[in-house]
Amino acid sequence: MQRGSQSLRYEIVTGSGATPYAVRVAAPHGGLVIDEQFEEPFALQERALQVERLLIRHGWRCPEWAAQP
Repeated sequence: MQRGSQSLRYEIVTGSGATPYAVRVAAPHGGLVIDEQFEEPFALQERALQVERLLIRHGWRCPEWAAQP
């Protein structure tokens, strides 16, 4: 995601184990700001939407989203 000349990494991760799902946001300096794990996909989806709304409210945009029809 980008805001002006800054960028951050926002990702949804799926894997295996006791907490196979995660939402991660890495700040422009590279450190993780959000790193939350979830056992269930529904909880992951709810939190991912909250994080996306928060980032958008603070001016962050994803160029790939703007390119979608």
